[in-house]
Amino acid sequence: MAETAVDREEDIYEQLTAAESALLSAKTLTRQLFSFAEDEPPAKAATSIAQLIWDMAEFTVMGSNVRCDVSIPSDLSPVDIDEERMRQVIHNFIVNA
Repeated sequence: MAETAVDREEDIYEQLTAAESALLSAKTLTRQLFSFAEDEPPAKAATSIAQLIWDMAEFTVMGSNVRCDVSIPSDLSPVDIDEERMRQVIHNFIVNA
């Protein structure tokens, strides 16, 4: 509604468009997170969360001009997680960042 009240040439229009885009991304992420809660129980296995974050960061920005700086302690222990679900969560965090 706010976008229709301002001229497309005004600076605020671009900010409103960016805010709308961010809200739609958050809406999609929220739906995906809720769908995780409704699905079958997670298939957990010991996984290196550090390696998973690195892999997803590289995969998510591949082919773009975006650089992802990741700082992860080298002494993290493996964690019991559903790797596929966690991949999706990490991917969404990176995309929305």
